[in-house]
Amino acid sequence: MPERDQPAVVVRDLVKRYPKRPVNAVDGLSFEVSPGEIFGLL
Repeated sequence: MPERDQPAVVVRDLVKRYPKRPVNAVDGLSFEVSPGEIFGLL
C-alpha cells in the first residue's frame, strides 16, 4: 500500500512545444498529485 504522505505523481518543469510555433504551449509547469486525488489537465 502506498504511503499517504508521498505524492502519487510528480511533474517538474513540463514543456510542450508545437512545431513551427514561436512560443511554447506549456513552459515550466510543475505539480504533484496526492494518492486518491483526482486531477485533470486540459
